[in-house]
Amino acid sequence: MSSLAKKLEQELGIPVIDPAVASLKLAEVYVSMGLASSNISYEVSSEREIF
Repeated sequence: MSSLAKKLEQELGIPVIDPAVASLKLAEVYVSMGLASSNISYEVSSEREIF
């Protein structure tokens, strides 16, 4: 997707946001803020430990 975003930027002459990079950066922000998914919504099974 990154190469396509760069080609689109050149063709269109406007900034194009690569969704793969944007989602990775958003995940980095969530981690740096100490945020995680809710245990209410995504309950961890007691039968198996997740690493």
